[in-house]
Amino acid sequence: MKKYSAKSIFNLIVYQIGINELYSIPVSKLFHMLYYSDIWYMMITGKYLFKDKFQAGIFSPIHKEILESLSKTIHDKVMYDDLSKDFSIDNYKQDIIDHVDNILDNFMNWPSDALTTKMRSDYPWILAREGYENNERCEVEIDKKVCRVYYRGIDKIIKKCNVVYNRNKDTYEKSLENK
Repeated sequence: MKKYSAKSIFNLIVYQIGINELYSIPVSKLFHMLYYSDIWYMMITGKYLFKDKFQAGIFSPIHKEILESLSKTIHDKVMYDDLSKDFSIDNYKQDIIDHVDNILDNFMNWPSDALTTKMRSDYPWILAREGYENNERCEVEIDKKVCRVYYRGIDKIIKKCNVVYNRNKDTYEKSLENK
């Protein structure tokens, strides 16, 4: 597998949004997209998309190096023009492009406050922010080992629930046929 950095995936996200949406979005929302790209890739493949870690920010996961390189605050907007000058879509495998598109399709329409609420209910974020108030700055990194256990566990629960749901649905539909 080709190795990607968080910055390269961030650029891919900005590129894909620029092509598809033609508007700017807050840095915090982009960090949510970056975080979920990494987490969902791990849930699907068992491997992380990149090695970089996130800090447990107030409104979103924070990638400190990217934030500093943008010279923006978490609330500032990122534009298509903020792409790295050396960005090229040709540097990405199609499965990675498809994966990022999937994440954007599933999460971009969520309002920022809904993404923040979801993040604040996820155990890896809660654990990293232990001892911090909700609106207190925190630079503690979200532990990827905790993420693996937490999110893979959720994935297993969802799969089991779907099996039970489908089994119950089939039983219910058969009972209706017999009436």
